Amino acid sequence: MDQSEKDVIQYLKETLGLKTIHLNSDEISDHYFAVFSIEMLSTYAPSEIELLEKMISSLQWGNVKCTVCDSTQLPRVKSQYVVSFVNSFTVDTKDTSKTHIYVPSPRVLGLKPELKKVAWDQLKKALLWS
Repeated sequence: MDQSEKDVIQYLKETLGLKTIHLNSDEISDHYFAVFSIEMLSTYAPSEIELLEKMISSLQWGNVKCTVCDSTQLPRVKSQYVVSFVNSFTVDTKDTSKTHIYVPSPRVLGLKPELKKVAWDQLKKALLWS
């Protein structure tokens, strides 16, 4: 793990209070209420991490067991719900799954700020889970 990955992990733990962050783990055994899956999490710049923190904290779920993982680790994480932050200018906004939503990532929002409304509309769906 390089220093930028360590910085991301430290920032997310200190800022969000997350106890576990899965970047490259072979054994993930806990079951979570929700997992936040982020494409290319280990490459995030501080400004992207700051926006990610704001997006996640906007959910105000309180004291539920959640975790953050790189999208490559998602198949190994057990959770009731998934919020995937994707590096795509188009996301599936159809309500086809009641347990998995897709949100434009902070990296995408930095490049295309007009997608902030789409991101917020998607995050509002997750508010119904609590």
